[in-house]
Amino acid sequence: MPAKATLQDSPVLSLKLFMGVSGPWHADVTVDDQTELSGAVTLKVDDVEFKGFVRRGGVENHYGAYRVVAGNGGLNKQSKAKSYRQTTLKIPLNDILEAAGETLSTLVDTAVTTASLANWLVLQQSCGKCLTQLMASQNVNWRVLRDGTVWAGAEGWKENNADLLKIVFDKAKGAETVAIDSPTLLPGETIDGMRVGYLLYE
Repeated sequence: MPAKATLQDSPVLSLKLFMGVSGPWHADVTVDDQTELSGAVTLKVDDVEFKGFVRRGGVENHYGAYRVVAGNGGLNKQSKAKSYRQTTLKIPLNDILEAAGETLSTLVDTAVTTASLANWLVLQQSCGKCLTQLMASQNVNWRVLRDGTVWAGAEGWKENNADLLKIVFDKAKGAETVAIDSPTLLPGETIDGMRVGYLLYE
């Protein structure tokens, strides 16, 4: 549990924050507050903010317990089926995000958004699945960043020099448990020679 965490300024009692190299992050949060939360929320862990949306939860036994999902919580919405010809990837990408009510990150890889598509079909399915299929056509990833916007691009695997304390390494799973002061380590980065594909902060 971080030294200080809040959800909409309410003190966090317990937190599990899941972040992957692809897709949206989500968090399971318990707060010491009987004010029921809904809609857009800000989860703050030390000085790092996560913009998300309350998917489910409420107040029980004097505490609030919530599942918070990244962004505006719209990636499980259904996209309309639509076909495209002789266009760039940004056109179906924008249509999918519009259907989801999500925002494209200014950090998106322009080499991806300007890629040419001779033919493309968006199926009527969750917007998240549509994004996964679209990005797979370019062999790149997409994910929701801490600010709630959707990023897409090739992984840079840049080195993160955060101070950490190794606790245990599970060779079979390729997983390492470490202690770190705040959630500044991100999927798509490299630390201590290891590529970070999935993170669980608690």
